[in-house]
Amino acid sequence: MNTFEFLKLDSSKTKVHLAVENKSIDIDADPMEAYFEGSFKEWQERQSRKNFGREYILSLIKRSLADEWLFAGVFRVKDVKEGLESKYLYETQLCENGENFIGRLLVGHQRNGRNSYLNGENIEHNCRISAILSNKLVCAEFESFKQVLLKRYELEQIIKYEYSTWKTALSSVSGVYLMSDKLTGKLYVGSAYGENGIWGRWETYSKSYHGGNIQLKELFKEKGKEYFQNFQYSILETCDINLSKEQVFSIETRWKNLLLTKEFGYNSN
Repeated sequence: MNTFEFLKLDSSKTKVHLAVENKSIDIDADPMEAYFEGSFKEWQERQSRKNFGREYILSLIKRSLADEWLFAGVFRVKDVKEGLESKYLYETQLCENGENFIGRLLVGHQRNGRNSYLNGENIEHNCRISAILSNKLVCAEFESFKQVLLKRYELEQIIKYEYSTWKTALSSVSGVYLMSDKLTGKLYVGSAYGENGIWGRWETYSKSYHGGNIQLKELFKEKGKEYFQNFQYSILETCDINLSKEQVFSIETRWKNLLLTKEFGYNSN
């Protein structure tokens, strides 16, 4: 189906923004990350040129898959002002067109060249709906254990919506994980074993923040849940889900010794 028809959008009044990583603007350069953080509107409003010369903007964010884009909304352009260093600041308003499909609508489009700002009528016949997700996309798909590096808000979203690729992967293994305090550099090494593996343990952190750990409980009591937005979560080593508690603990201890988390981090034992 034609995306413009589905969204009831006049292509002649619309600029299509093919949002890709752009290091020329003074804001977080990754539009997908901005979308996950809830700041895509602000990300898009900062432009190095007057790129939105029409009444509406159809915003599509490049996914990792070739020729696939995530629908991020239709925006009405209200104003534009010249800002610092010859950059332009737009004022936009999210429209009702397809609002319920933001983060769910996937659009197929083969981008030709590097132009990210296209007139609607020049793209409408090469801009078709490829899928509609049952749930809103809240984070990137799980790719591999070695690449896991989650911010706190991402962990919360993954657990809240039980994101299938993540739940399947993290539930299938035991292992040793790392929590990093980006504000102080202090580390915490923990382990997960038994039913639901790493998923089950991280679900506890998502709900309680401290997971019952002594120093993290003290930190939570002293600084509150907002402080834990400084944490990120990664995986040091995975193990067979059937590995015994004692075997997993042995691996955890090795990582604590390697990273000196008892001496300089949040581990107490």
